Amino acid sequence: MMALAMTVFCLGTAAVVAADSGAADAGVPGAFFFESFGFGWQDRWHYSRYKKYEGRFETVEPQEYQDTAIQMPAGNQHYGMTAQLPEPLLPSDGIVVQYEVQFAQGHTCGGAYLKLLSQTPEELKPEQLKPKTPFSIMFGPDRCGSNRRVHVILSMLNPVTQQQVEHHLMSAPAPKADNFSHVYTLVLYQNHM
Repeated sequence: MMALAMTVFCLGTAAVVAADSGAADAGVPGAFFFESFGFGWQDRWHYSRYKKYEGRFETVEPQEYQDTAIQMPAGNQHYGMTAQLPEPLLPSDGIVVQYEVQFAQGHTCGGAYLKLLSQTPEELKPEQLKPKTPFSIMFGPDRCGSNRRVHVILSMLNPVTQQQVEHHLMSAPAPKADNFSHVYTLVLYQNHM
């Protein structure tokens, strides 16, 4: 896994995506990748030029009750951007993916996913991010009408057929349908439990 992509689809809602920390961009001890969306985040993240991802995030300055965050200023748009990981991620003992989302105007229809992309730095062109860009992990809340779930999708190569296969979480939990911040955490161990 070489890069982290944030693909957010928004229909009639506004979401805020933030790192769960009061720390500056210096990071969190022991974290492989940390983003607080503080100073300079625009230099680390690159927008897709794919026509579907026309939305552009805005920075929300911290107040006494929140950290710096990015928000989607307009509904009915798709948002997509990528950040290069500092080095290839090869989790021998497992992985923890965690981020915070707030649907400030409620969550009626849309999703806020993180994808760990499976392309090498030479293969990945951040501005060419699109829905079919290969990924290893896709994780995050999704809701449209009464259909609500937190996606967990693992994409891997089938050793027999040599085809990429997506494995979806069978009993996906439903995300909360309120306007509070929620931390989404995915913990995967080497044995995929």
